[in-house]
Order: sequence, then structure tokens, then C-alpha cells
Amino acid sequence: MQRSEASIHQCRGPNSWNEIEPTCGGSEQSPINIAFSSAIPAQYGPIFIVNGDSPPENLLMVNNGHTVVVSMEGDRIPQVSEDSLNATFNLAQVHFHWGSNGTHGSEHALDFKRFPAELHLVHWNTKYGNFSDALQKYDGLFVLGVFVMESKSDNPYLNPIVDMLSEVRVAETNTFRSNSGFRVNDLLPKDLGKFYRYRGSLTTPSCNEVVVWNVFANPITASKEQLSKFQELLKLDGTPLVKNFRPLQLVASRKIYKRSSASVLISTLFLVVFCSLVTVYE
Repeated sequence: MQRSEASIHQCRGPNSWNEIEPTCGGSEQSPINIAFSSAIPAQYGPIFIVNGDSPPENLLMVNNGHTVVVSMEGDRIPQVSEDSLNATFNLAQVHFHWGSNGTHGSEHALDFKRFPAELHLVHWNTKYGNFSDALQKYDGLFVLGVFVMESKSDNPYLNPIVDMLSEVRVAETNTFRSNSGFRVNDLLPKDLGKFYRYRGSLTTPSCNEVVVWNVFANPITASKEQLSKFQELLKLDGTPLVKNFRPLQLVASRKIYKRSSASVLISTLFLVVFCSLVTVYE
């Protein structure tokens, strides 16, 4: 994000973004409230992540004045795919949204419940060659959304990121780590089979409506102390960088789909029972 874009966030506020960026007033904006009862069951395949267990050569972090962005350098960049997407998406960056008191910081909501934080793993469609071109295409981006729930103890998997935050406390500063031990899979819930999916947008200007959102049903955890490290970051104007989430947008006529890993378990159980019966009667 460029300085001018971050300034739009802070000087105008999200309710006025559409005055400068008309796309921010579009009909497929994010984030949204995800209503479990109205979400449509779908037979999506499981999410596959390639290189998710591979630590990057370098872990880069920048405070851009609106959020903290983490990116990776190396030969084994994580990729995500799923059968219904008919595409492979490369990870571009990970960024975070958080509140100020541990109760309200996520962008999306589940039945109007907000979590203390939410992280987004932003991927771009490899058929478009690069992130910038994918940003202009309707099927250009695939974003994994992960809720963060407060826990009594630290989440050790977040420490490679949390430990770097003090070095980017001031806006427009950056830092990096080599051999940090960080792995993308450490930012994901254990159960990747339960998620919600819908068509939406970036949640910051220019709010491009080019995103397939995949929001996991189960959260990861972070302690109050770990969350407080995010709240110590500063905006461009030197004030605390907190509550960096966009208000909920209208769902309108969009459909929200849900996948439960239970359907996969049932299918697996049926296959096991079927094979056992065949063995008995052979």
C-alpha cells in the first residue's frame, strides 16, 4: 500500500472512501457478517497448501501506517489450490486487523460475533503472471481469512511475527529475519475443512471487487500479551494503530457458501465400512 492510500484510511475514514474510490461503494464489498443459518452447504474440496511447511529464506515485515504486512522471500513460496477454483494462487502477503481491547478487532463477523483480531493471507491467480495484473481481474485474488481468539497462554507459532513488531512500531518502517522458523501453516487452524466462501473485495482502498474470500470457521489463538504488541504500533500521524478494521458491508444478493469437514468424514467412514463388507463377503 502506498502512503497516499494509507492517508485515505486515516484522513477520510472508511465511510467516505467511496467519495475518492468509487469502487469502495460497489455491490460486492467486504467484510461482511456471515450468517450460519443462511449459508448454503457446498461440496467444495479441501484446501491444499503447497510449501506451507517450508520456512522462507527471509521474512519481511513493514508497518505501512494501516496494518503490518508480512511477506516472504525464497524459492518455495506457498501456494493454495482447491478443485472448484480451477486455478493455483501464490501467496503475496499476510496482514492483520485488530482492535484496542481484545473484544472487537476482526473484519468479518460470524452471526455478528467479532473476534479480537483477524489475519488475511492474500494470494494471486498465477494465470495472470503477477499480483498487479491479477488485482484487475474478477478472479484475480483468493484470500484466506483466519479469526484470532484470545487465549490465556501465548501461541508459540505466532512468536516469529510478534517478536518483530517492536522493530516496526513507527509507521513506514520495516525489518526482516533470516531463518526465522516461521511457516505459513502455523497461521492456519488445524481443521481446514470448515470454511465459508463468498465473492467480495479488498477491505481497503481501492476496494477492488476481485476476491474470492475463504473464511475459516475455526479460529487460531493469541494471548492478551501477544495482541497488545500489535496495539503498540503507530499510524502515520503518530497515534496508536488500533481498530484498523472496516465496518461490515451489505451482503445484498450475494450467496455465502459453507463447507463442513463432516461431509468428508462421512464419506470416508462409508468407504471404510463398504470395503470391510466387501472383504467379509469375498
